[in-house]
Amino acid sequence: MLSSVNLFGLIFMLLDHIGYYLYPDLYILRLLGRLAFPLFAYQVSLSITYTHDLKNYISKLYLFAVISFIPYCLFYGHFQFNILFTFFFSSLIIYYYSSSKWHDKYKLLLLYLFIICIHEYLDYSFAGIVLVLLFYYLHDQSIYSVIFCLIVFYIIYSLSLSSFINPEIFSLLSCFYICNYFRINFKIPKLSFYYIYPVHLVLLILTKTYIFN
Repeated sequence: MLSSVNLFGLIFMLLDHIGYYLYPDLYILRLLGRLAFPLFAYQVSLSITYTHDLKNYISKLYLFAVISFIPYCLFYGHFQFNILFTFFFSSLIIYYYSSSKWHDKYKLLLLYLFIICIHEYLDYSFAGIVLVLLFYYLHDQSIYSVIFCLIVFYIIYSLSLSSFINPEIFSLLSCFYICNYFRINFKIPKLSFYYIYPVHLVLLILTKTYIFN
């Protein structure tokens, strides 16, 4: 079942995309949307930690990343790898790094080189991958540990923009949701996020095309 972290992540993601695509004047929606990525990044780190079959989990990420690729590009109007690719590469790094097989170490090096080549087209670029890795290796739900991870994420992301004044600073507020200051008890199938991601993009595209135009 989905956790509170994933539920709030879905809510903030939907607000962000609705604000971006349908109501660009409601900038508050985009600011609230900054909380979504850290929540999903944290949940991915937990999934990697507790899954019984990491290869299967990585395959699932790749499958839905590919399914979401065209809707995502149409949504933003340009070529870019969606956030599921960021999570896929992060998970793959952890898998290869944790492997005791010598040939996986070479694959890890090749993966690093590949990410360097495509990082400009990767959602959240290096910052997104680093945040997942930090959450995974500093597996600690204390407020101080989470804030540290988010500050490092914000610094790296800001460096990529060459500006430390950007809306992503609101992502620091996600620490309260990650640390379960706002806990909700509910039951939603765990795969919901994977299906919702490409489906909501398609629905927003159709809504803007046939209703808002």
